[in-house]
Amino acid sequence: MKIIDLSCLVERDMAVVGAPATAPVIENLTTLEDGCLVHRFELTSLTGTCLEASAHVFPDGERLDEIALDRLVRPATIFHLGNVEPRQAITAERLQATGAVLTAGDAALISTGWDQMWKTPSYYGDSPYFTLDAIKWLIERDAQIIGADFGRYDCPDRPLEVTRLMLATNRLLLAPLVNVTKITDRRPLLVALPIKFKGVCGSPCRAIIIQN
Repeated sequence: MKIIDLSCLVERDMAVVGAPATAPVIENLTTLEDGCLVHRFELTSLTGTCLEASAHVFPDGERLDEIALDRLVRPATIFHLGNVEPRQAITAERLQATGAVLTAGDAALISTGWDQMWKTPSYYGDSPYFTLDAIKWLIERDAQIIGADFGRYDCPDRPLEVTRLMLATNRLLLAPLVNVTKITDRRPLLVALPIKFKGVCGSPCRAIIIQN
């Protein structure tokens, strides 16, 4: 068994997708001289690798505490696209060309190599993005989680167009991921566990792959 960590490291002053998200605050409240070490965290739901449910954009949408655990632990189909250039569109045709066959109910994880740009100024602003036809293609094949190694799913000229389509059908959005290029199994197991906050749409998430 091999475990691959897909999660970005959360640290002070890290890059975030943009307003209203802000860089995390991590502070020591005590020291070991006080008897034990305690930290204070100040985070937005869009910090590092996060899981987003439909309440992210719909007032009556699903919240994290309403999601059954079996939706967060499921097989994954991996779409290896090679190294994708900045601001390139991920289309249905490009997904089909990988030869990956999506089993209904799987998570769909998209590998573009863009995680190599993590911590660079262009990571969010110049990232690849999904076209509507790509997301429709994944939804038609019943992908339950759509994850990618880039942090902005929508074309910069059409903000939230793709995200709204995904979440309107209660798909879960998991991004940004790292190390997707390292997955070698055709259909490994994804475990994506957000913090179990009450009544919120999303949370930072520890996501791992378990493969043979």
